[in-house]
Amino acid sequence: MKKIFALLLAILVVSSFSITAFAAPVDEATIDTSRTGSLDIYKYDLTNAEKDGVWDSSYVSTGVKDESGVEAVLGDPARVSALNANGNAYGYAIKGVEFTYVKVADIRTFTESEDGAEHIEVLYGIAPTEQNNAFLSAIGVSTEDRYAPADEVVDGMTVYYYRSDVLIDGLKVSLDANSIAVKNALERYAHDNHGVAMTETDAYGHTSAANLPLGLYLLIETRVPEMVTDTTAPFLVSLPMTSVDGTNASDGGTRWIYDVTLYPKKESIFFGLSARQFFCAIFAIGIAAGAYLLLDDVIGKETASWLCIVLAAPAAMAGFFNYNGMTFEQFLWAVIKTEFLFAGDRKYVGENLCYNSFNRKGRGDFD
Repeated sequence: MKKIFALLLAILVVSSFSITAFAAPVDEATIDTSRTGSLDIYKYDLTNAEKDGVWDSSYVSTGVKDESGVEAVLGDPARVSALNANGNAYGYAIKGVEFTYVKVADIRTFTESEDGAEHIEVLYGIAPTEQNNAFLSAIGVSTEDRYAPADEVVDGMTVYYYRSDVLIDGLKVSLDANSIAVKNALERYAHDNHGVAMTETDAYGHTSAANLPLGLYLLIETRVPEMVTDTTAPFLVSLPMTSVDGTNASDGGTRWIYDVTLYPKKESIFFGLSARQFFCAIFAIGIAAGAYLLLDDVIGKETASWLCIVLAAPAAMAGFFNYNGMTFEQFLWAVIKTEFLFAGDRKYVGENLCYNSFNRKGRGDFD
């Protein structure tokens, strides 16, 4: 039994949710800039709904409200989720979840001529400020990834534009690599840029925001009830977004949707683990298996089994470790530098900022 545990120690299950709603080319490329947008989000316990056979994970959200296909099924008062057995919510709805949104970019269409033919791009404008660069860095995108032909100066400030696939892929890859660090960085960005907390989801799992200026929005799940152990991964939403083909719509690419409805979808990667967690798990299994095969005949099966657990545990947990946004190896390197490489007495010197700001040099300056 210990051998099996040692070899499988690293297989841990982590569930995450994400959804990204973006604009794509449409037959009519003109965006009505006189309009505003809105967001409706429904939060459900999809894990138990799928386990109970109520929900099909192949459902494709289209940004269009689906009252009969989603809300009537997952919010049916006749159904009781194990998560909501206290009766505070209907069906599989989760009450008391808070989402925070912040606008990260403007939206525009850009027409470019190439070899006598014109094509239209839907782009998102982000000025290269320190805070915006922190956002791009968090999702693994740099200014070099911009759509350079659309660069422009607006009100004296340079604005770079990015294609949706660049931002989508950047966010996905970054979350796969280290979801905790990325979420922490995006939460800081939202806080520093006056992100707006939506009202908590009601008994139907619903929350909304109206009269939003058009553009690209970052949404983060910032608060959940204590019985919820896994939160939705940060996601991006374009207002407006273009219609897409899916479970409840078949008019993809034909119109703009200014009022977007989202049903965050469960997304499993590598047995429910992020890429980092998965590879740390594989590494831990390799350590455990290698140690057992090498030490079995030397120290005996019993001792070798326990030693496998001790050796594999740090590698397995490294995939889940996070301290102030640092991964395990970053934290370890910080400890080594602090305690060994740069160890010693630290001298703290006070500074009178008010005095220095007036460039005072002598006692007589205060006479």
